[in-house]
Amino acid sequence: MPQFKFNTISRTDIENSLAGAQMIYAIDYDGPEKLLVTGCARSGKTTVSLMRAGSV
Repeated sequence: MPQFKFNTISRTDIENSLAGAQMIYAIDYDGPEKLLVTGCARSGKTTVSLMRAGSV
């Protein structure tokens, strides 16, 4: 059975994207409050959520 390999974009690609600064802030957020990730289609919600989950 073939193995599935999931790829995300690199942190450098995120930093160089249009909303990169906000995305990096959300990925790295470790404050006292919970973080709710919202946005329109193709805004990076899934990328932010996956990158946060991968850093746990």
